[in-house]
Amino acid sequence: MIIAMVFGLRAYNIHTYGSMSSDDAASLADPATYNTTVEGVTVSRYDRTYVRGFHLVPTHRTKAGSVIVFGGSEGSSAFEDAAELARSGVEVYSLFFFGQDGQQSALREVPLEFIEEVLPEAPHPITVRGASKGAELALNLAARYPEIDNVIAVAPSAYSFNGLDYTSSSDRSPHSSWRWRGEPVPYVPFAADATVMMRTIGGSLLGFPTSLRAMYDASLNKASESDRETARIKVENFKGNILLLAGEEDRMWDSAGAASIIADHASRRPDGSGTVESFTYPGAGHALGGPRYIAGLDLGGNEDANKHAHQDSEEVIMRHIADWHEAQSEAQ
Repeated sequence: MIIAMVFGLRAYNIHTYGSMSSDDAASLADPATYNTTVEGVTVSRYDRTYVRGFHLVPTHRTKAGSVIVFGGSEGSSAFEDAAELARSGVEVYSLFFFGQDGQQSALREVPLEFIEEVLPEAPHPITVRGASKGAELALNLAARYPEIDNVIAVAPSAYSFNGLDYTSSSDRSPHSSWRWRGEPVPYVPFAADATVMMRTIGGSLLGFPTSLRAMYDASLNKASESDRETARIKVENFKGNILLLAGEEDRMWDSAGAASIIADHASRRPDGSGTVESFTYPGAGHALGGPRYIAGLDLGGNEDANKHAHQDSEEVIMRHIADWHEAQSEAQ
């Protein structure tokens, strides 16, 4: 009877919370599943030695420069975000940073140097936009590459964290998400908190969506102050403009708290260069407009707050793109 109750509860929870299946989430990492027909935009594959993705060029460019867009740990190239930007009249590169042919098979020690294949070809000014782990990537790149003029970080992290490698052949030792000049980027490793692990495993067995917020919080709390500072992304090295957007009820990680840390360090840049603006949304979760539950994960937020956050954040992003990428005539 107990076994039947467990399986019944699991089936009910999966049916209730499974707004996106694992197969649906996996399709985001498969470029063959993308609908690349975008009205008023020429879309072509953009493949270099490491880089894989799409190049979106508006038929009538109304904005100067270009935007480089990354998805998150789901492995997508955030193509829909890229298409929306391209429709506004700016050139866009929609890029995968792992999981494709010639790339790291998982989000593990991704070489930050891959951006050097794109920057020489991308028109200035250059804005880099990333969400979640893509925001972590975008901030790491901005801290190292002065060619980048602006960063848009959605649901960001202030730190480089442990990588995410679920491939069957991988070893389970801690590893950084990123590599720079042949060396792992300093990172916060995942903490082995017994209470958090039991709660996560128990919830997973019963089909409840898993929140990873406690794991990330425990990892930061376990790390020493010195180790946290070493792993902190040095945004003060970036001289450009930073736009931060986060939900206050993020259940993936504390992106609102991270935005505060990033803004604090960036606002104290000694030369006073660049601007930093932070928008946080009460009641909104990690996805800022996407579903709360994805492939067994609880991203937080409620429907109304997430909907408002999506609408407002997109308006904010478009305003900043218009400001940062000076208007140009269609003839240009």
